[in-house]
Amino acid sequence: MHQKGSQGQTNLWVPLPFNGEYQQVKSIHFEGNYMNAYITENNKYGAKTLFATWDKDAQKRDLKVTMVIETKDREPMVKGALENYTPPKDIQYSVDVQEYLKATQHIKTDGIVKEFTDKIVGKETNPLKKAELIHHWIVKNMERDNSVLGCGDGDVEKILTTGVLKGKCTDINSVFVALARAADIPAREIFGIRLGAAEKMGKYSKGAFGSANEQGIANVSGGQHCRAEFYLAGFGWVPVDSADVAKMRLAEKKSVEDKDTQAVAKYLFGNWEANWVGFNHARDFDLYPQPELAPINNFGYPYAEVGGDPLNSFDPKEFKYDYVSKNSNKSFWIAIATALSAAVASTLCCIVPLIYLVFGVSSTWLIGLGEYDYLRIPMLIISLCAFAYGFWLLMFSKKIICSKYISRKKLIVLYWIVFIVMIFFLTYPTILPWILELAN
Repeated sequence: MHQKGSQGQTNLWVPLPFNGEYQQVKSIHFEGNYMNAYITENNKYGAKTLFATWDKDAQKRDLKVTMVIETKDREPMVKGALENYTPPKDIQYSVDVQEYLKATQHIKTDGIVKEFTDKIVGKETNPLKKAELIHHWIVKNMERDNSVLGCGDGDVEKILTTGVLKGKCTDINSVFVALARAADIPAREIFGIRLGAAEKMGKYSKGAFGSANEQGIANVSGGQHCRAEFYLAGFGWVPVDSADVAKMRLAEKKSVEDKDTQAVAKYLFGNWEANWVGFNHARDFDLYPQPELAPINNFGYPYAEVGGDPLNSFDPKEFKYDYVSKNSNKSFWIAIATALSAAVASTLCCIVPLIYLVFGVSSTWLIGLGEYDYLRIPMLIISLCAFAYGFWLLMFSKKIICSKYISRKKLIVLYWIVFIVMIFFLTYPTILPWILELAN
């Protein structure tokens, strides 16, 4: 962090991810030259925060946070969990859910917001269908504006009053949240950050939904992204991301009617991909310890003050930070190990009859081992299946992460070598006698 004109103690608040059904924080470790640092959830929304402070004489202010997080796709709509949803006759929300029906400074639910909601949902009473109507209205009428600072301020009343239906993710998804609340549907934003490439949505846009290099490493310092969710009585929270539809449209220059736009819009109502982690649901609230600037709009970016003066989180000259994400995919290495182990096992199974065929019987133990030759074909079939699975992952799965020591191309070459060896052992009982006969 670099102070600009201000002097005094430096305080820093860093948003940290929460534990939920679709993301689990396995570990958090932090280190630096701070005077004091600790993790707290002492705020209205329970937003997990790393607070660090440096005294006024500090020449450098360094902090490194390392986190291991497990995320998974969230797809209730894809899985058909909401296919026949019918709301209970007597809808009652718990106290914590009721919080997300209330208005805040930036999320109004009356006036022009209520007017828009009534026009959009009409006489529909099913909350799932009302939410879907709101989502598709946003997809049709709102656009992404890359000139907006950060993720936008999400001032819904201003957006609807001015008629400038543009913005970034916080603006667009806050419109969804406000309209949903005005329709008596609990809804909230989730402020977080992208973690790299998108496997499913990546086919519609190479960069709109996140990207990473071959090793699964991505500098996501500018990857903050706000998603949203709404609550259905008798079911729970349902994911939605109207903003990413607009981002994909702009990136790929697609119309609303384009089939790719419609496919993305359909998936992002009721589904999320796992290349993102959420920090908190907080809007218009006080951090702890309370900074001089309070309340803050949202907490998707680190926030800092020097001598009580806030630093601009969006100005890299004034406030520098880096987020780096590395995707660790164990299934790839399991597939590699399975395929290669199976290939080795099948090869060993075939060596005995090969020696017997080429050199003849040299000892009694060889005759004994030769009795197991009947296992050769089943072993090779199993090997080929395992090999094919690993090769399919290597060639077609975007989740596959290679190491910095061996590239995907080198692994493909290795697979072809193994394949040739396996085919040789599969066919040698037929080919080798013919070759020996020709040689004689």
